[in-house]
Amino acid sequence: MKISILILCLFLMAVACKKDTALQTMQQQVTGKWELVRSISGWGGTREFEAGNGNTITFTGNNFTQQVIGTDTIYNFEGTFTIYTAKPCDFAAETTLINFSGLFLDTYPQQINFTDNGELSFGATECIADGGTSFYKKIR
Repeated sequence: MKISILILCLFLMAVACKKDTALQTMQQQVTGKWELVRSISGWGGTREFEAGNGNTITFTGNNFTQQVIGTDTIYNFEGTFTIYTAKPCDFAAETTLINFSGLFLDTYPQQINFTDNGELSFGATECIADGGTSFYKKIR
């Protein structure tokens, strides 16, 4: 009986460590400055952005700064972020999520991924109808 409990504990620790390691790896991979290259949304369709467009997000530790350039205004946001694994809503599968917190920017969790060509994407989960996804390329 004691051996069974010990084996179960070791198994659970090994599984938990793998998940933590994957999240730590993703946290390290997002570190740096990223520039918006594409956005896709249900109503807005797909929009491509030229290199040097200035729409950036920078991750350092657990902090982020984001610059969004509109037609005649530049918006700057900053705050903290958390990357974790969870179900974003009852009917969704477990996935890797990012949550941004900061002044005027407390948002719903967004799905975060790396594409095959090294782009960073985050956007609406399957819980949000007509949500959008933004794709960024690392510039520093």
